[in-house]
Amino acid sequence: SASLQIYTTDAPPSSEQPKFVAGPEQPQPRPLAAPRPPAPVAAQPLRPAEPAPRLIQPAAVRAAAAPPAQPLVVAKLTPPPAPPAPPAKAPPPAPAAGAAMVQIGALSSQALADKALAEVAKKMPGQMGGTGRKVETTEKDGKTFYRAYVTGFPGRAAAQSFCDTLKTKGTYCIVR
Repeated sequence: SASLQIYTTDAPPSSEQPKFVAGPEQPQPRPLAAPRPPAPVAAQPLRPAEPAPRLIQPAAVRAAAAPPAQPLVVAKLTPPPAPPAPPAKAPPPAPAAGAAMVQIGALSSQALADKALAEVAKKMPGQMGGTGRKVETTEKDGKTFYRAYVTGFPGRAAAQSFCDTLKTKGTYCIVR
């Protein structure tokens, strides 16, 4: 009992009973709602059906009302003139001899090559002026590839500058 400490108070015990707070309320059963009586339905008498209108006249009435026979006139229709053909697009300028190109990919379809060229145009809108686009078909190991090029650079230095800027924007390229 050496490590046990007992606390005592010097005050005399009180004769008063402790006061406790009242316990929580007990839930009451939910009152049942009386069912509503159904709404009265007013019955209205039905009207008798009306006869359908007559659309066909008897032959005697038609013959009396018909105008005298006139010759039948057939109109000749001419087809409308064909719309003018849209002006033919000029092909992109062919690269000059010695001009450089930037290859942006060798893809598995023409559609993917066109999409890659469109993405480059979105990434480099100010630097695409004066350039052209070219897709070249090639075969390697029995597979067809579509090489996508940006063409029309005046020299290798301009193409290299374009390619370097394109690489900083996350697109792989090669100067050719």
